[in-house]
Amino acid sequence: MLTSRKQTNDYQNKIIKELEAAPDLVRGWSDFEINIIKKFYGKKDVNLIAKLLKRTKTAVYIKANLLGLKKRK
Repeated sequence: MLTSRKQTNDYQNKIIKELEAAPDLVRGWSDFEINIIKKFYGKKDVNLIAKLLKRTKTAVYIKANLLGLKKRK
């Protein structure tokens, strides 16, 4: 069964309204989080840092890279 253009437009408008009303999931980094990464990145397991900060491992890697931090070998 084909949907009419009106139904499609109504559906699209509903989705757009729901997305506009949804909270912004992007959150910045607090000074506390940045200090934790600076202090422990390369010294502690990234999985632990990410878990405690409630961030993904990838987010911690990216932030550390942007801060110019390197892992110790």
